[in-house]
Amino acid sequence: MANTEASKLAALEKKIQELADKEEIRDLLARYSFCCDLNRNDDLVELFTEDGVFATDAEGKWSAARGRAAIKDHFEHPLHQSLIFKSQHLMLDHIIEVNGNKATAVGYLLLTDRWVGGYGIFRCAIRAWKLQRVNGHWLIKEARSIGMGDGCEKLVPEDLTKIC
Repeated sequence: MANTEASKLAALEKKIQELADKEEIRDLLARYSFCCDLNRNDDLVELFTEDGVFATDAEGKWSAARGRAAIKDHFEHPLHQSLIFKSQHLMLDHIIEVNGNKATAVGYLLLTDRWVGGYGIFRCAIRAWKLQRVNGHWLIKEARSIGMGDGCEKLVPEDLTKIC
């Protein structure tokens, strides 16, 4: 009987840790959005691992920034600076898979655009994440943004997460 109780307790502890990890990851992704939208690039790069990668097809071609310094340069590019305080990141429907000290997430990204008198959708994309626990905290190992369009589902790496 004691063995059964111990295994139930172990299963419960594992489930609680998984839920806590997923909540910390959701918080990390929300912090990413706010840092982008508020032009807090010093804080933004601290959300990435030292060798983190930010990759996007947002400018019609693939570009990737590797390492915190390159990621900061990417977000300080005039194209991104022109969007500051004009757009907001809306990220939703994340599917998160945790495997020890590594995790993946995939979800939708909508970027708004604001003009005098209104708002609209500037960009729709799939945002795929690879995450890593470093010193007890989750950080972004890789962020990949894939624009919605014909064939975009083929661009989401199959190893990223089991979506369906």
